[in-house]
Amino acid sequence: MAAFTEAEIGTLAAVLRDVGDGLRTSLLRQAAYTDSDSDDGPAVVIVDDHDELAMTTPAARAYFDRLGWTASARPAGELLVRFIAMRVRSSGGGPVVVRARTLDGEWVVLRAVGTADGTGPPGVVVNIERAHLPEVVTFIAAAHGLSARETDVVRQVLAGRTREEIGRALFISPYTVQDHLKSIFAKTGVHSRRDLVARLAWSHYVPRLGDPVASDGSFAAASSG
Repeated sequence: MAAFTEAEIGTLAAVLRDVGDGLRTSLLRQAAYTDSDSDDGPAVVIVDDHDELAMTTPAARAYFDRLGWTASARPAGELLVRFIAMRVRSSGGGPVVVRARTLDGEWVVLRAVGTADGTGPPGVVVNIERAHLPEVVTFIAAAHGLSARETDVVRQVLAGRTREEIGRALFISPYTVQDHLKSIFAKTGVHSRRDLVARLAWSHYVPRLGDPVASDGSFAAASSG
């Protein structure tokens, strides 16, 4: 293999930071569209009309393990799922969303909805999945005290949009976008959009370095074994 010339090394050094920023942005954007590649099928729990777990799929049990919910004689995961089912019933069967963090540092979302259709006892179905980018951004924004509008701006930044594009998407002027960005930079301790993306990548992806990588370049779900 031929060695790089000094000129080639200089060219690479000049663009290396931009390449790194592009890769980080790509990882963050892919997180919103990447599904779990678990071989265990969907992570689903069905709660019957007596708030008992009528069915728990292997993938759901794996999430219980990763969340540290199966260490006690009465798994905490079962208690939480029952609590979620009670919330669904109290809301008339409407959807309920709860977020939790696994022991290996991954955010997951539990989505529950009632199954009553008038033909049988009302049940509740709970689906567990990895938190996608919108949920992750919400937590990062809360940690830094960002307002709802500032959080919207952060999502637009991660989508790679310009100040003018952000303004059109949020129905505000580019100058207002810039004011929001200044506030976001002050709260997160960064000085540019590039630094902001790097900060979010550090918060969400660096703790998972070393985990398996899926075929699309995103981090695969950690093994429960």
